[in-house]
Amino acid sequence: MKKLKPVILVLLFLLAVTLLTACGSENFSGKISVKKTGSISGQVLDKTSGELLAGVNIEVAGKNDTTNSEGSFYINELETGEHLLIVSKDNYQSRSFNIVVMEGSNSLENKIELTPAGIEVVYGKVKGVVQNETGKYLSDAKVSISNMSVMTDENGSFELSNIPKGSYVLEIKHNNYQALKMDIEITDVEEDMGIIILNEKNNDIYYGKDYFINNVGYGIRYNVTGSDYSDYWGVFQSNDGHKFSWTFSPTSNNLELVRDSESYTYTTGWYFDDFISFSGSSPNSTPGNLLALFKIPKVFNFGDSWIDHFGMNYSIEKAEALTLAGVTFSDTIKVNIEYLDDGFFEDVRGKGYYILAKDIGIVKMVFNRKNGTNVVFEYSEKRYFNRNSISGKVVDSDIALSDVILSQSNFVRDRPYTLTDNQGNFSFNFYGPTTTIFLGYDENNDDRIDYENTATPNLGYNINNVNSDITGVVIDVQNFWD
Repeated sequence: MKKLKPVILVLLFLLAVTLLTACGSENFSGKISVKKTGSISGQVLDKTSGELLAGVNIEVAGKNDTTNSEGSFYINELETGEHLLIVSKDNYQSRSFNIVVMEGSNSLENKIELTPAGIEVVYGKVKGVVQNETGKYLSDAKVSISNMSVMTDENGSFELSNIPKGSYVLEIKHNNYQALKMDIEITDVEEDMGIIILNEKNNDIYYGKDYFINNVGYGIRYNVTGSDYSDYWGVFQSNDGHKFSWTFSPTSNNLELVRDSESYTYTTGWYFDDFISFSGSSPNSTPGNLLALFKIPKVFNFGDSWIDHFGMNYSIEKAEALTLAGVTFSDTIKVNIEYLDDGFFEDVRGKGYYILAKDIGIVKMVFNRKNGTNVVFEYSEKRYFNRNSISGKVVDSDIALSDVILSQSNFVRDRPYTLTDNQGNFSFNFYGPTTTIFLGYDENNDDRIDYENTATPNLGYNINNVNSDITGVVIDVQNFWD
């Protein structure tokens, strides 16, 4: 075989060096640079009528979406950082404003309002400089007004423009400092906030799992005011490390079949990247009257605040020692919750808080609605329960019903449930002295038991005062289903 000439060898060497250089030293060393991305979602409505608008074009960083019949949009795979969001629709005045996309899911705090063409809109702007207590300029602080947000530059400066005239809350967040909220009035005159000081956070780090105890079979009993019943058990039914379930049921002495609106509260929880979260059935339609919407950061510091995709505003602070039912809880935290939006959960607008005790869980829940409905849950006792079962048959008069869904939730996707067999027989496991077994069909295959506008609306079988397995139960739906 002929040997390669020296000139060819040199050329091959130079080519190899060029290719490696083009790949970059980080890639060559085995490291891959991955761009962080996030998504943005929200809703658009007519400012004058309040009607949700379909067919609105949303553009961010060259990506587009059009709002659906509910006025909603969603755009994903956006690079993190500051972007211009442009909103337009025929016969309406277009809007554009800055947003900051963080890694993961981002939901606009408020609905975007579009004004019909021909109606005058007054816009203003605000600017300022963010510093710490020693006078250091703070870059990369997120400054927000409603849905609009920017990051401060290297000199701590920010400017937000194209803000419709009105009253707002200006919020400033920085990873190393306590969040700050300020009331502000926007007019047609530029508002200069001057120097704004952020205080450093406490260096101590706290963990949500130390305060939110959700072991299977673990229950807390609550004394309740503002509810149809004064005594409730909250018991954890499942926990697989990704999601968990929790039931809230009053203590009484009967087994009864009722309409869904008379049944008890079931909550489903999830472990997200940054939060432990749970949500439950509509709090205004359950005897508990509980606002079952809650989040706690996995890692937090006092002064942290956040907004979830429902528009719920949360903040967390150190709480005072609390004595309930003769037990003093000295290591406690307070999670404040506020929901003033007129949208998704309009019937539960108001303010409240949860108090959690270390190694115990939620020991107090308070929620005061704008409609005047108030509820307070307070710790009474705690204990672990063994698993019980209920078994029997579902019938319509004397006819056995097969393929009836039985679950502790109306929603059956990823939740424990069972089906009756050809003879109508069933068996279901649960923890605690009280719970509700929901039953019905899913005729439209939407992973939840059909609601009351069907011939077989969802029902709740309330189970109370349980000390052992229950057998031989006959659930007769004759008076409930057509």
